[in-house]
Amino acid sequence: MSDSEDLPSDIEEAATSAVSTLLPSKSKDKYKKIYNRFTSWCEKKNLKNHLQEKVLLAYFSELSKSYSSSSLWAFYSMIRAVASMKNNIDISWTGHWNRRGLSKTRINKFAK
Repeated sequence: MSDSEDLPSDIEEAATSAVSTLLPSKSKDKYKKIYNRFTSWCEKKNLKNHLQEKVLLAYFSELSKSYSSSSLWAFYSMIRAVASMKNNIDISWTGHWNRRGLSKTRINKFAK
């Protein structure tokens, strides 16, 4: 039995409504575009369980050839937000990834 089967319908509706407002309304499309770009990359690589640290590191290692560290951080934040919303998955476990730490050098170090 799933958790939602035990909840009254008004609670279920309120939760669904809350989830739909988690992404900033002005940039919701950009967040989804970045997430979809990541999932497309995963599909091309035949990855089924794509929200793993090594997969994210490989993806950002590839992106680091074309984007600055600040862009990489923004992309990571967007992927994390959409993953949380769509899949109910928290990828903040990538604990050594902080704003200063998501640099090209560190990505390449952890990807190896």
